[in-house]
Amino acid sequence: MPDGQADLLAEPAGDRVDGLGERPLSVTVRQRGQRDFSRLHALADRLSWSVDDRLAPGERELVRGVEFDSPPSAFLRFLRRMAKDRGVRLNGRATTGSVWVRPTLSLAEKQLREMFPARYPG
Repeated sequence: MPDGQADLLAEPAGDRVDGLGERPLSVTVRQRGQRDFSRLHALADRLSWSVDDRLAPGERELVRGVEFDSPPSAFLRFLRRMAKDRGVRLNGRATTGSVWVRPTLSLAEKQLREMFPARYPG
C-alpha cells in the first residue's frame, strides 16, 4: 500500500459512558489503497466545538469540565478574542468553576447587519 494513504475507523470503546451519556470512540488508523477521509471529517464534525454557538445572543453559563478544561480566566480571554474577531462584544466574568457570558452587538455592528442581511444570515 502506498505511504501516506490511510483510513480512519472509529468504533465505540467498550461499554464505558462519559459524563454526557455518550460512548467514547476508539480511533484506529489503517492503511488502505484509496484516500477516503470522509470518516475523519464526520468524526471531526461530531467532536467540533462551535464558538458561534457560545457567542449567540443570550446570557449563559459555561461550566468547566463540561464545555472547557482550561482555567476560567484563560477561557474567558479566548472567548473575548473570538467575539472581537466576529464583531461581537462579550460581557462576561470568570468564577471558580465556570464562565458567565452575555454576548452583545455594538450599535455600528447592529446597523451593518440590518443593512446587509445576506452577509450575516441568522
